[in-house]
Amino acid sequence: MAGNRAIVFAYSNVGARCLRVLRAHGVVIPLVVTHADNPDETLWFERVADVATDAGLDVAMPRDPNTPEFIARMSITKNGVPMTSSSSHRPWIWGTG
Repeated sequence: MAGNRAIVFAYSNVGARCLRVLRAHGVVIPLVVTHADNPDETLWFERVADVATDAGLDVAMPRDPNTPEFIARMSITKNGVPMTSSSSHRPWIWGTG
């Protein structure tokens, strides 16, 4: 996988694990997209934002990843495909045209 690039959409334990595996395989991750925690929820899972921040990765928590502004932000990747690791995000494909 070396040389591959991906914007990663992830949340919870599965997302944290997938993020680590992608990095271990040399995937370049210019952006990790997750969502803000619900302050009324007890956090029983690992936070993807923490894993990404600890790894020095850029983290975004948009309310809607489909806005023109956020899509423009994702244009920082060339030849990359966003990957989702959790059912909490709709599968969403970013074409690199």
